[in-house]
Amino acid sequence: MASDEYGLYHTRLTHSLKVAQLGRRAAERLRDEYRSVRAVPPAANEIEPPDPDLVEAACLAHDIGHPPFGHIGEETLCCAFDRLACERNDPPIAYDEPLAEIDPLSADQLKVARRGGFEGNAQTFRVLDFLSARLPGYDDVGLNLTNATLDAATKYPWLRVGTKTARTKWGAVDLDAGRLKAIRGAAGVKTTAKKSFEAQLMDYCDDVTYAVHDVVDFYRSGFIPLHRLFALSGGPKHRSLSEEGETFLNRFLAANPKAGRTTARRAWIVLAQLSDFNSAWDPTSRIKAETQSATSEMITYFLDGLSFEGEPCRHDGKLLKDKDPAKARQKEMAIDILKYMLRSHVIDSVKLRTLQHGQAVIVETLLETYVKKPKMLPVDRQDELKRHRDTLRAAADFVASLTEPDAQLLFRRLTGEQMGALTDAVV
Repeated sequence: MASDEYGLYHTRLTHSLKVAQLGRRAAERLRDEYRSVRAVPPAANEIEPPDPDLVEAACLAHDIGHPPFGHIGEETLCCAFDRLACERNDPPIAYDEPLAEIDPLSADQLKVARRGGFEGNAQTFRVLDFLSARLPGYDDVGLNLTNATLDAATKYPWLRVGTKTARTKWGAVDLDAGRLKAIRGAAGVKTTAKKSFEAQLMDYCDDVTYAVHDVVDFYRSGFIPLHRLFALSGGPKHRSLSEEGETFLNRFLAANPKAGRTTARRAWIVLAQLSDFNSAWDPTSRIKAETQSATSEMITYFLDGLSFEGEPCRHDGKLLKDKDPAKARQKEMAIDILKYMLRSHVIDSVKLRTLQHGQAVIVETLLETYVKKPKMLPVDRQDELKRHRDTLRAAADFVASLTEPDAQLLFRRLTGEQMGALTDAVV
């Protein structure tokens, strides 16, 4: 959805603020649990893990690299970047650290993938560590964050390609590969190792916030009939789904064949009991209060029971969604169900597809234009281009930094649809 549809949908800013709120609360609880089980008392001035400040910082930063128009903008930039890299026939970047065998590539595909591509999480790392300007005289430190903060904000601490393979998600582009390796090396791990504990916690809070708040957003807008999907009948021990809920559950299972029916049904009933949506959305005080209460109940369900295995610090621990493996799997299933609701009722809808087509045209046109005419890039992007000499990357950095209104305005100006005036405020 467009980020300027205020008042109804969460934006990336409000989403990030809520992820940060959830992340800090979860970190505080896990730190209290760690204090209760550690054998040796903390030393003076020791920061006990997990550090809530560190987790909160990672949560606030996790989406900062996403381009205009959300995931469709990200997908379009990646595809267009790869196509333009292939057309330019640039030499591939040489990486010396092979990855696990994932998605085998042909020689031609590997050559394109080694250009680094575009990925929202990798762009977050690039913004934090290079593109942001904070210290005069230091052009290559970004926000000058600690290694721990950068590591915690990195969901996918590996590069896109290995010797013969590529990943669908990665944490740094070609120009930033050395910095990612250095940060991971300072922590004593490789770029092929698992994400840090703080990053695991940030990732889970992101999943929970996205799934719950986006589903509720589209219930409020009339896209998702939660009051019908989550309707239950029968006694406490024998709850039955509504006909519409049963049909949707079957569709979910067909789309996720590895999901067990029993676990999925239990997760569905838990969500239905927590949500308690009694009627279609109507902006009355009663329904607004019911919706807020249901949202809070679902968030609490996903947060309660969080624990850890090992030490909840950097790379020594594993986040447990619940100490009980069956309950942990049920929570994961519940998140998958909510995400599938979004896909089936919103993302795959014809209305959104037509909207996304237009958004993709804007993003691809802007990228192509600035690659062909880099002299039109803003002064700060010109400065960065002089340092790394990669026109395609400079164009992608600029397009990714645009707000949605800016992207639409520039598209209209560059295509001649709406010329405007020389004195207009335009990026």
